[in-house]
Amino acid sequence: MKIVIINGSPRGKNSNSRLLTDKFVAGFKNANQAMEYKTFFLVNRHQTQDAIDCCRQSEVILMAFPLYTDAMPGIVKLFFEKMPILEGKKIGYMIQSGFPEAIHCHYLKKYLEVFTRKLGATYLGTVTRGNVEGIQDRSAWMNKGLYRKYYKLGQIFGAKGEFDPKIMGDLKKPFVMSPVARVACSLVLKTGLSDYGWNRHLKSNNAFALRNAKPYEPKISRTP
Repeated sequence: MKIVIINGSPRGKNSNSRLLTDKFVAGFKNANQAMEYKTFFLVNRHQTQDAIDCCRQSEVILMAFPLYTDAMPGIVKLFFEKMPILEGKKIGYMIQSGFPEAIHCHYLKKYLEVFTRKLGATYLGTVTRGNVEGIQDRSAWMNKGLYRKYYKLGQIFGAKGEFDPKIMGDLKKPFVMSPVARVACSLVLKTGLSDYGWNRHLKSNNAFALRNAKPYEPKISRTP
């Protein structure tokens, strides 16, 4: 079986999407040594045509990317607009977000199913996962359970050529937060602890002092 993996994260090789697909690939290679695969990173725009050509030549296409405020990244949308009719191909998706609830992926999941049908391809399903942002800052022990699920998902895919519905169901939990979890989350937000990661990125880009800037706010003219 020939598989092409399309990584649609703007972070490319440094993305969380790659960490998860690496575990998936390790799993399917364990189950099926004969399985051939190739990975493309859409952030490398010069590879777009090569990626499309590889999609035509492969039996299975796996798209992996994060949500950017409830939507697919722009480079993924651009790639979708360039994709040809892919009759006879199978397409599956692996999307994740930093939001703690997988419900944020719900409507994009519906779109991907319709989009796949428009391409004339077979829809393999969409694996969704929330609370992924920050896994690179967590210890190996904290990520162990998550990585094990993606490895097992790949292992079953290598053996059967399909996503395991039980693992897909486990990965999307929680779909929505419980009332107790919402209260706990609101309390954590008030402490400012959840801002640590964002503030670190702002400081590394010399943008911390501009964090409250409102460049698109209409200016109010004051008459003397």
